Amino acid sequence: MPSQADHRDIVSWVVVELTRQGELLVEEGGFENWLRTQLGVASSHPIFIPSSRYMASGRQITVHLMEGYVFVASGLPEVQYFRLESEPYVRKILSSQLPNGMRCLQVLPDSSIQSLRQQLRQDVVSDIKVGMKVRITEGTYANLVGVVTDMQGDDAYIHVELRSLDLLASIPKMFLISSESAEEDE
Repeated sequence: MPSQADHRDIVSWVVVELTRQGELLVEEGGFENWLRTQLGVASSHPIFIPSSRYMASGRQITVHLMEGYVFVASGLPEVQYFRLESEPYVRKILSSQLPNGMRCLQVLPDSSIQSLRQQLRQDVVSDIKVGMKVRITEGTYANLVGVVTDMQGDDAYIHVELRSLDLLASIPKMFLISSESAEEDE
């Protein structure tokens, strides 16, 4: 009999609504580190900020999928999330009030966050330009960094130069992320 995954192993996501100050910290690139410190979680605890930052033509570009919200994997004591509401960067944690007056976190299923991640990737892909430094996210050349030399349709030609390898590969644009965005995600 095939084993089935325990539904408790599937990640659900707590929704954090940001203040304008929080949105500015996201724009500057410091929100995730601040949030990890406040929650006391390691870099392995999933956090999804629905935006991507990268350099293009010498200037900082931020692509926002959804401003004003950040998503944190559940699994921590609820009080840790609710404590964030006393901080200047967080407006509120989405929750509902039970009949007994207690607050209960409202969470999103992982499938919703995966859809948002895919949509953000598509939005960033549309910003891939010739001359941009990118990281390959999937396939034979996964994790290699190269420069976009040309584009045709849904593919980009990436020049990868290593000590023992110099290659030009055609890679689907959906498997590319600007190298600065990739460094931030690690």
